[in-house]
Amino acid sequence: MLNILLIENSIPYQKAITKFIQKEMIFVNIEAVDNYEKLKKINLENIDLVICDCDLPDSDKEEHIKFLLDKHKKIIVLTKKENIQSIY
Repeated sequence: MLNILLIENSIPYQKAITKFIQKEMIFVNIEAVDNYEKLKKINLENIDLVICDCDLPDSDKEEHIKFLLDKHKKIIVLTKKENIQSIY
């Protein structure tokens, strides 16, 4: 079973992404949160992959992505930005 954490503050996008993944992947468990505060409360030990919105209203300059990288998580970052800078 693949455990995916979806971090997306837009509930319609969150629902669409979850529905797509569940349709395309048989053995998957998806947990979704919509802000950085909720992310910090999640036990990330069993999370295999994070799909993450680049912009969260309660995360300054993508600090939520830095938080995930510090936890050595595999991340797919979603963004609507045309020009994204490296956060390293």
